[in-house]
Amino acid sequence: MKINYIDKDIFDIYIIKDKITNVDFNNDKSLEKYLKKLFKVLKDDYSVNIEGFYDVVIYIDKYYGIVIHMEKENLDYYNYYKEVDMRISIKNSTFLYQVDDYIKNKKIHIINNNMYLEITNPSDLIYIIENSNSILYNYSK
Repeated sequence: MKINYIDKDIFDIYIIKDKITNVDFNNDKSLEKYLKKLFKVLKDDYSVNIEGFYDVVIYIDKYYGIVIHMEKENLDYYNYYKEVDMRISIKNSTFLYQVDDYIKNKKIHIINNNMYLEITNPSDLIYIIENSNSILYNYSK
């Protein structure tokens, strides 16, 4: 798991597919149970305390896993009572991986003058992740 802070109240949580178990993202109870466990891990292992109201978007890629994008809204009620509430949306997505060099026989996208690879074969995932600069998780074709 990796956490990338965009701002103090906005961050992304990257979780690879192998670390996602016993969750059905289309089932509210299953998702709630998974998020409770995740928030406990964030608090215990990463000193990230989730309190307040969040807009949450879960991007799911069939090869990589998920990216959870969280934006906290400053609503005093939730902060005062140390509660957590969320507006959750789930999006199936194709993650793209920014690279510096062209890789022959791979699906390439040029976005804002940057080169991104799309994984079309699961065996490419480890090599591409190790050699990519960043992941574009909210790309829509």
